Amino acid sequence: MRRSLSASRRLASLLLCLFTLLGLALQRAGSASAHAYLATSNPADGADLSTAPAELRLDFSESVVLGATTVRVVDSAQHAYPVTNLRLVGGVSGETEAPVSLYGKLPPLGRGAYRLDWATLSRDDLHRTSGVIVFGIGQNVTAAGSPEPRPPAEEVWLRWLLLAGFAAGLGGVLGAELMHRAGAGRVAARRALLLAAGAAGVSAVAAAALLLRQAGGIGLLGALSGRYGLGWLVREVGLLCLGSAALAQLRWPARLSFRNVQLIIAVAECGIGSALVGHDSAAGPLTILAGAVHLISVSAWVGPLLVVLLCCPAGRRSTALRAFGPLAAASVGAAVISGVYLMAGVVGSVDAGLATFYGRVLSLKLALFAAAGLLGWANHRRLRRRGRAAGATLYTELGVLTAVLALAAVLTSSQPAREPQYVQAARPAASTGVDGLAADLQLTAGLKPNRPGSNIVLVHVFDTRRPAPAQITAVRIRLQEPGGPPSSSLSLQPAPDAAWTGTVQLAAARQLRLELVISRAGLPDVTAGYPWIVGQPPVPAHPTILSRAPLAVPLRILAATLSVAAMLLALFALRGREPEPTPVPAAVLVGAE
Repeated sequence: MRRSLSASRRLASLLLCLFTLLGLALQRAGSASAHAYLATSNPADGADLSTAPAELRLDFSESVVLGATTVRVVDSAQHAYPVTNLRLVGGVSGETEAPVSLYGKLPPLGRGAYRLDWATLSRDDLHRTSGVIVFGIGQNVTAAGSPEPRPPAEEVWLRWLLLAGFAAGLGGVLGAELMHRAGAGRVAARRALLLAAGAAGVSAVAAAALLLRQAGGIGLLGALSGRYGLGWLVREVGLLCLGSAALAQLRWPARLSFRNVQLIIAVAECGIGSALVGHDSAAGPLTILAGAVHLISVSAWVGPLLVVLLCCPAGRRSTALRAFGPLAAASVGAAVISGVYLMAGVVGSVDAGLATFYGRVLSLKLALFAAAGLLGWANHRRLRRRGRAAGATLYTELGVLTAVLALAAVLTSSQPAREPQYVQAARPAASTGVDGLAADLQLTAGLKPNRPGSNIVLVHVFDTRRPAPAQITAVRIRLQEPGGPPSSSLSLQPAPDAAWTGTVQLAAARQLRLELVISRAGLPDVTAGYPWIVGQPPVPAHPTILSRAPLAVPLRILAATLSVAAMLLALFALRGREPEPTPVPAAVLVGAE
């Protein structure tokens, strides 16, 4: 008898090769995370001020929605004071993940302890975030710390329904094919396809309900604008197409699911749309693709197992599960590779993984995922040796995977573990000053304290020629981003010793171009430009638990290593041979119907 690879093994090997190549390509992607958290503030948490500040500044890691932002100051007697004239400063037009600062006018405050409550909405993924800052005026206070906002229970439930519905929808169409090949009959296949259509519909309804909940404070049209709206629409269309593909296959249950173009497009839309509205949306197209692969691969493991256990006749269940084995292995491999890579964007360090709510939930999810993998391996071994798997371990595997989906819903609703106090950031050294010769003028310039907020500019201008050809009449300074649009200049005031001074506002720590323009009577202006790096405000570091070293690079190296190992495994699987499956007798098919 001629020996060849089975169709399911060919599919599994193809998927594994595809995901492996994707994992190798992803090593060049960024690791930005689309979730706004508070980086620094003025007043700082725990600050003891001698006088009341006139203005508030909150520096966020990502762009936030001003209309959905609330700030209030409460004194020790629980009297609330309004914060007025809220405005956003900084950011880059069209880049919602660029850092931004929120400014507001504080009311007159007397001596005492105060609590500042704030809440806002991340513009990229519409996740709500909030916090508390405690400061004192002429009084020692204890810092509130940086407690993580817990995700609302209703949002977690909606996300779980969305994820479980997509997994069951994908599992229904894949499970129908597995059961058809196992000779389970058309009735079982139709039952699986009806389950797939219903589950996809439930997932679409959950996605719509989640949108309505997240749109509070920004409006439905505001929520649908930008990258989030695009991702939501793509995912919603994909879920509807998935349900439609399942219903269409009711007429052709023998048709191979992975050759159904509509199904492939629908699954890709669901994966990419989900990544666009999640934590991966700010990290570039390659990381978005990794997020899509992770969702699809996990669903391709959970869904078919659920459908086979629910819809397949007991007598044909072992045959269907054996056919499912190669696809499950490919899905697990793709989920591990993409998951390790995606961790680089959501976990800043080992300490961040240990000390934060997000990190602890992620650790529990990883442990359950590993347990499900061991159960799956045990079931596979039992199928190969005894021809059947124990029902208890199969249902346990399914239960553990359901819990994994629940924890994934919690994670997608929570703030990633990238808070600066847990990560030893490698920041570029801030500029201390410039000193150079422009035309016949010797220039020195500096900004103090060279941090976001109000800064003093001090420029010294000396003419190298004697006598000086003309008197200096004006000195102007301009700060702008390299390659960005021209910014307005600030005229400096003369000071003793050939100095010129003024005050400038810096929005965020970043690289700028400092440009000086010197005017002299009867002579052309002299212009000189220098690169300038604004310093990062000091971040109070959390006491080190194990390590605060950034994890992004080690995780990418691990993902690359796993990618190479998976490629070798795929090549080995392609060389494997097995006899053609024995045709199922017609009597079995008739009896199954």
